[in-house]
Parts: sequence; C-alpha cells; structure tokens
Amino acid sequence: MSRDEGVIERPHLLICMGMAGSGKAALARAIAARFELIMLDANDFQPASNRLKLAGGMSLSDADRKPWMDAVCRRLDHLAIARRSCVLAHSALRRQDRDRLRSQRFGVSFINLLASRTVLKERLTGRKAHCLPLKLLNSQLDDLQSPLVEADVFPMDATLSPEALAERVVPLLDQSPAAINA
Repeated sequence: MSRDEGVIERPHLLICMGMAGSGKAALARAIAARFELIMLDANDFQPASNRLKLAGGMSLSDADRKPWMDAVCRRLDHLAIARRSCVLAHSALRRQDRDRLRSQRFGVSFINLLASRTVLKERLTGRKAHCLPLKLLNSQLDDLQSPLVEADVFPMDATLSPEALAERVVPLLDQSPAAINA
C-alpha cells in the first residue's frame, strides 16, 4: 500500500500517558495532526457505568477497568490488523495496563507527561467537561506505578505546549517520522 494510505508493515502505537490534566489528549491530537495518524482517546471507551462512578468521585476497581481496557484493546487490534499506526491518549498509570498495551501487535512507545500536583490541580479546576473530577487527582497519584525504568517510556514536561511536545517526540523514537507514517 502507498504511504498516502497510512498503512505500513509493522504499525506503531504511540501512547501519550499521564495524570488527568497532564495534556494527554491535546498532545495526541497534535501528533496525530502532524503525522496524519489515527488518534484515539481511551476516555471514549469508558463504559457509562465507569463514567458515572468517576463523576461521583469514586475510583475505578480492577473489575471496572477490565471492560474499558478490553474495548481499547479491541479497537487497537483492528488497527493493527489493518497495519495502521496510531496515537492513543491513555493514563497508563499502572504497569499492568502498560504491559497490556505493549502486548498489542504494534511497536509501542510511551510519552509520559509529567507535571506537578499544582499544575494538574489548576488544569483540572478549569475543566468542565472531563470524566475525572479534581477530587480523584490524589487517587490517580496513588495509583501511579512509576515507569521511570521502562525503556520504552520517555518523560516529557507537560507544561510545554502540545505543538512543542510534538516537535520533541520524533527524536525520542527509534524511528523517523517517515517510518511512523510510512
């Protein structure tokens, strides 16, 4: 298939990860636009029951997360079979979720967006339409299993603009932009 069709031999999955308010979706949109990739937001795959629970200020259990992760992985599987690279906005706070995403049929890289609690709190306070309320920020911080020793996770400063971060993504990957979007 031609480059213009966005299909390659081994697709790449780039995951923009971090806490709520870190700018995962904004960065994923900027990368998708720059490289003409499909962009997915894991929040779009949350079952209604999870959205209600989160809106009520309750953390999700492993049982709650399972159908959500199953739905995300089903969509990724369809894209991998079609050999379509994509960028995914996903909290990926827990190692088991990152490992499950790694098990997909993609080459995988994570961009870990790092911001202080103060920055995250300010951003979440200013949001109206988001499934995670400010009062769950502490539970997210508690859930974080640090990816600092994972070779495919690249930390980046979440206070930079999505466009500036998108510029910095290319040198971090083992592939050129042409390989990502061949």
